[in-house]
Amino acid sequence: MLWWPGNVCGFTELRDGRVLVFGGLMHLGIVISYITVADDNSLHIVYSYDQLRGRAYPADRPALPVTHILEDPARGTLTVFAYSEVFECNRTFQDWRKIATLDLDDEPGHSDAVRTIHRIGDAFVIATSLNGYQSLHGAKQVSHSFDNVPTGLSAEPHEPPAP
Repeated sequence: MLWWPGNVCGFTELRDGRVLVFGGLMHLGIVISYITVADDNSLHIVYSYDQLRGRAYPADRPALPVTHILEDPARGTLTVFAYSEVFECNRTFQDWRKIATLDLDDEPGHSDAVRTIHRIGDAFVIATSLNGYQSLHGAKQVSHSFDNVPTGLSAEPHEPPAP
């Protein structure tokens, strides 16, 4: 029987064909973080942190559940988001460094303030649930606002604005 180390937050297919499955768990003081590689009908844990094993919180790698992973094939690195913490590691998951801690608000009952991330060159564009759009350039976070963007959607029919 396979023991699964927490909730699955996502999947990423790398350019070499490997599929990463990642996530973790935060519940009643328990914190688990993991990244696995799925190949040939098996899973291989390539990174994990489990607070239950009495390990100290790592400063240079994720302890919180991994929520997003983006590949930079030109540099041969992966950018790993764990809630508001951002890390970079090599493709073997041996060399890590912390890039930034995003200043974001969380919603109670939701696992992550970050909804979508896209890489544009060396920067990231991040859509959040409470802080709007953010960009991350190295360790510098910038908040962006857009005029005339609706703050919510309604199922009620409505007339479009007059021209």
